[in-house]
Amino acid sequence: MSTTNASRDGRAGWVLLALALVPAAFLLVVILRYGVNLPFLDHWTLAGLFKEIEQGTLTLGDLTAQHNESRMFFPRLLVLPLAYLSGWNVRLEMLVSFLLACLVSINVYRLGRASFPDRRLTSLGLLVPANLLIFSVVQWQNWLWGFQLVAFLPIALLTSSLVVACSRWSITSRVVVNIVLATIASFSFSSGLLCWFVVLPVLMLLDWSEFAKRRWLVAAWLAAAAANFTLYFATYTHPENHPVLGEALRRVLDAIVFFAAFLGAPVAWVIGRDSGATLSVSAGIGFVLSALFLVCAATVWLQRTSNTLRRRAAPWLGIGAFALLSGGMLTMARVGFGTGYALQSRYSTAALYLCVALIFLIRVLLEEGRRTGGPWGWPSMSHAAVALLMLLVAAHAITSVRLLPNLPILKQQRLVGKAMLTLLDVAPDVQGLGRFVFPFVDELPEVARSVDRQGLLDPPLLSSNRVLQIAEISTGDSHGALERYAPRPDALILRGWAILPDRGEPAHAVLLCHEIPGDEPRIFAVAATGIARPDVVEREGRAGLLGSGWEYRRALTQPLRRDMTVSAWAFDTLTRKAFRLEGSVEVGSVEIRD
Repeated sequence: MSTTNASRDGRAGWVLLALALVPAAFLLVVILRYGVNLPFLDHWTLAGLFKEIEQGTLTLGDLTAQHNESRMFFPRLLVLPLAYLSGWNVRLEMLVSFLLACLVSINVYRLGRASFPDRRLTSLGLLVPANLLIFSVVQWQNWLWGFQLVAFLPIALLTSSLVVACSRWSITSRVVVNIVLATIASFSFSSGLLCWFVVLPVLMLLDWSEFAKRRWLVAAWLAAAAANFTLYFATYTHPENHPVLGEALRRVLDAIVFFAAFLGAPVAWVIGRDSGATLSVSAGIGFVLSALFLVCAATVWLQRTSNTLRRRAAPWLGIGAFALLSGGMLTMARVGFGTGYALQSRYSTAALYLCVALIFLIRVLLEEGRRTGGPWGWPSMSHAAVALLMLLVAAHAITSVRLLPNLPILKQQRLVGKAMLTLLDVAPDVQGLGRFVFPFVDELPEVARSVDRQGLLDPPLLSSNRVLQIAEISTGDSHGALERYAPRPDALILRGWAILPDRGEPAHAVLLCHEIPGDEPRIFAVAATGIARPDVVEREGRAGLLGSGWEYRRALTQPLRRDMTVSAWAFDTLTRKAFRLEGSVEVGSVEIRD
């Protein structure tokens, strides 16, 4: 190669590398901007382990205990020490998810180099659209929920297994290492069990002659798989709140739609937010993608005597098969919730790898077709492949843009939940805690206090209802107002708006305080923000303040003191500071005092 060509290729390589890194950089910004340090939903099942540690009763059975359909032994081994080192900052778990995605991206690139040896530019060029999917915002539920690092572990371990499978290690070493990786995957998340079904066929495609000479390797793999499945299901019980597995067999048509929609959802939110239309589009795209993958797999099988094609296509067949099998597993477990459940953002982390596999697999088939003169080598096939790739990228871009508005809404809800949790011992709001933190509110207080005693809540629980202890004097900007008091003999109804001007966002909650002559203001309730207030946006000139409205309703079992005044305070849960809102209410009167 001439010096000029080498220089041109070098510049092109750097450009492609920069383009491949853009999705990862953008996602990192998303996590840092919208991630909130709040233990949320399933996190509180993990918090029960902190309580066991505090009491000195943690056992191996606690670490291997079933969580829904999964046994998360290895994620627990990772998260527990991480929590004690970081003060259980769940944003660190979000960064672990990001790092796992980075590992997947590196593995995909290495597999690309194995499929396109001596052609670094081709591997980098295909990595660009692959990274658009790997780091896609469509997985927003997983990126911004630290607990969901478990969703990234199976594909990270699978792609690592495939890299090992394509390495130059001895066949025995590759089998042994992959048995270890499959075991870790199995006891990380339920879909990790699929590694046992995917990796062995890939190994056999790569080195059929070696397996023919060492058949005991297949026996060793099957024995290890049997041992893992036995340990996994020995004490397995079906989750009571989940549909029975046989539901898919009774609702075959729904199951088919669910399966196809699961596969198409990562690139199907292109027509707005109508869930029915999106379900139809998702199912249609899923059918096309799965059919295309099956055609590719059939082509490889029919040309299985071609060692070159087999070796180049094998890892991508494994990744695509993992996505299809994940869809089948999810369909069996969740179709009872309804076909629309397939569109959940958190499921896209497995589904999108069908598209990733097709990006590389189709390129392999096109090149092999041109080399051998088969139908895949026709120019029309190349044109169709480029058109398909462009459509996938465009659909993904539109889907990502459609879902971006979910991020600030999710952040505000998490911050509201964080405020509710901080005020657990001062003004417990059972309904709010159930909505924003953990639905099983009867179990929450004891576990939260145990976590707090160990210094694992930031900020710690508020212990005093004296609002002046956390009050901050306003610097001049208005933090909102208590605008309306609806007088009813059987209820207290208050409304208003609250913001944090320095942050340019709605207050994380509103503290309601009663003021009685001779005593300082004391917190008696907390109200969630989140009600749309376009008038506040117009007044303040900030679109991020739309959800600054709040309302509080409480049924009264006895009349309120007529000499009591109610005031409202904007609460910043990140600093545990409160700012008094304009206006107050004299109970028993409709008068509002400024």
